[in-house]
Amino acid sequence: MRQWAGRTTAQLFRVYVRPDHRRCGLARALVDMATAFVADTPGYRNLYLHTDTRIAGAEPFCRSV
Repeated sequence: MRQWAGRTTAQLFRVYVRPDHRRCGLARALVDMATAFVADTPGYRNLYLHTDTRIAGAEPFCRSV
């Protein structure tokens, strides 16, 4: 995770789960961990989740979290 936009926004970049491990809640768990990190770390106010719409399922997942 990186700091972004004036050091108050964490950036989660390219969350990827191999196809044989998808639909098990792994990506959501990673995003939940990042969200908790931002909430618990002084100075952060936002979490920016970057996605690549060319990857099947990436955009619907991003919209669901």
